[in-house]
Amino acid sequence: MALLEVKDLHTSFFTDAGEVKAVNGVSFNLDRGKTLGIVGESGSGKSVTAYSIMQILAPTGKIVSARGSRQQDQYHLPGPHDLAQPHLYHWAPAH
Repeated sequence: MALLEVKDLHTSFFTDAGEVKAVNGVSFNLDRGKTLGIVGESGSGKSVTAYSIMQILAPTGKIVSARGSRQQDQYHLPGPHDLAQPHLYHWAPAH
């Protein structure tokens, strides 16, 4: 099982002018002990993909659809409420 599995991620921003599709169908797996690099042109959705996984999108942003999983017993990925108290969290593997 992958440490992080993202399947068919779709993230949009909703503005007064309408929906802006920022990520459209991104899929990948990250196995334990491996490194994943996400590359692309400016504006291609790299940061929005990461923000979606960490659940720290701007208020106008929304994950429209996605499937996947993360092994929460291995790593804690903070959500938006956790970020209000950053001193309580770190980005290291749980032992």
